[in-house]
Amino acid sequence: MNPLEHKIVNHIHLHGALRFDNYMRLCALHPRHGYYNRPDPVGSPASFTTSPEISQMFGELIGVCFARHWVLTGKPRRCNLLELGPGRGTLMSDLLRAASQVSELVSSSRVVLCERSRTLQEQQHERLKSYRPRWTRNLEGVGERTTFAIANEFFDALAVRQFRRTRRCWQELHVAVNHSRLVPVFLPLQGRPPGYGFERVKPGSIVEWRPEAVTYMQQLSGLVNRNGGLALIVDYGEARGSGDTIQAIAGNEFAEPFETPGRADISAHVDFGALAVAAGDRVAVATSRQGTFLKRLGIEQRARILARGLSGDMLRSHVAALHRLVDTDAMGSLFKVMALYRKGAPLPPGFA
Repeated sequence: MNPLEHKIVNHIHLHGALRFDNYMRLCALHPRHGYYNRPDPVGSPASFTTSPEISQMFGELIGVCFARHWVLTGKPRRCNLLELGPGRGTLMSDLLRAASQVSELVSSSRVVLCERSRTLQEQQHERLKSYRPRWTRNLEGVGERTTFAIANEFFDALAVRQFRRTRRCWQELHVAVNHSRLVPVFLPLQGRPPGYGFERVKPGSIVEWRPEAVTYMQQLSGLVNRNGGLALIVDYGEARGSGDTIQAIAGNEFAEPFETPGRADISAHVDFGALAVAAGDRVAVATSRQGTFLKRLGIEQRARILARGLSGDMLRSHVAALHRLVDTDAMGSLFKVMALYRKGAPLPPGFA
């Protein structure tokens, strides 16, 4: 039993079963034992790999998208370049390098990183210190400027509540203890669960809802509505989520969410329909598959340019990275891109 598991078991013995979203939050962000406070929670062989760690092209094209939209909307001064969940700072580093080559957006902006993990803040500082980034734990500290925001694989890691409908009542997923082991258990819920569209759910169905996602989407849409700019959400999920999508990844392999808490990254599919509802009608919304979005921005042309100086294993790795990002049987279809932009502004680059 690892230290975090021991703490959780003791808590359950004292207070009863733990609601799953609280369990997930502890596993991710416990100050000493949480997954994101480990030495290398992102990008190492013992962790999971995100698109920016797969290829520099991903971050570069996000930078191109922002730079083009900045030009299309009149080159506003005093901007925020904001990233939610910046990992090791890889995406922001690639974004800044590419955007600075095609526009003056970077020189007109300050870099703001929304990050709760002290471990990752230290890694981000090391990579981005020349840009003098600012850190915030939530979007209330971002400031009223034209904001270009990217949230890549951020929403999937937010704590999720899971509900099951029976013929008699609604139930909610909790974590209990059985013979000193953490186990999932559904307990009765008083009334209906919070969330969007659950009144149409049939008995036997499972649905999921993220309270924090609603807050973040409302804050992002408010920033864009008041100040202009563009917010991109990139994640895996569907237009309307349903079913049990909770999963854990350890060492780039699937793991059990209730075994060795704090040692695996727990996440769940993103319900993009619920995100759009949370954003409200204050902003315009566009969506695309990741592969289509990156192709429209020119990832295949960029890949050919980068391939000119490569050969052997490095070339094969480069080509494999391209296919992993855009192919429909890899990340190209499972991952979606949602844009929030000001009503009346041009459609952001990369969207049809």
